[in-house]
Amino acid sequence: MLACLKKLNTIRNLALPGLVLAITLGLGAAIVPATAHEVTSGDLTLVHPHAFASIGKAGTGAVFVKIVNKGPADRLVDVEYDQAARAELHTHLHENGRMKMRQVDGIDVPAGGEAVLQPGGDHIMLMGLNAALKSGEMHALVLVFRDAGRVPVDFIVVDRK
Repeated sequence: MLACLKKLNTIRNLALPGLVLAITLGLGAAIVPATAHEVTSGDLTLVHPHAFASIGKAGTGAVFVKIVNKGPADRLVDVEYDQAARAELHTHLHENGRMKMRQVDGIDVPAGGEAVLQPGGDHIMLMGLNAALKSGEMHALVLVFRDAGRVPVDFIVVDRK
């Protein structure tokens, strides 16, 4: 029994440095989903900014992201994206039993809270895209906050599930 425990301990001692080395060399990246990423700027962390791949030659797209705020309340007031004619902040509203999309002048990010831009809710609308969004592409845009200012972020284009 003691011999087994010594052998197990030896294996564990050899495996852990190997795992650390693999992660250090970037080989551990295969374990982490390529679409999971975040950007931190001051008190704000932008978690998994992404858009769905375009269907056909669609001229529109939407970007989704969770904005986590560890500081005082802020407000997302604008978005800048140079690969479309327009980029706007939008929300979905239920009116007369129908879902309608509307432009909004901002999205609140509460103090110590979060704002989730997601399908069927608040989102960033891209209109007049220069080219269809293709799965695997990364695109740069800038989120503009009332207090935090301009926050550059890359979003990844993913397939619809």
